Amino acid sequence: MTHLVSYDLNRPGQKYPELFAAIENLGSVQKILKSAWLVDSTLKTADIFQRLWATMDATDHLFVNELTTDWKEHVGPKATEWLERYA
Repeated sequence: MTHLVSYDLNRPGQKYPELFAAIENLGSVQKILKSAWLVDSTLKTADIFQRLWATMDATDHLFVNELTTDWKEHVGPKATEWLERYA
């Protein structure tokens, strides 16, 4: 299943290395925007959310959504290639 993961890390903690490591451990990933990743994983949306939220602060925001085959993008050739392969 392919998911979109988007986040805002707000003050005070901003634990980017921990969050990035957690995202990269989910499966095949592609960073498409400053705070957005595509993730191909066998995990369910709620499980992905819980794993990532565990690395974040209470003031942060996290959005995880399963993608369907109906998507449009303009995020560059690497992300387009990734989407065509996994989504």
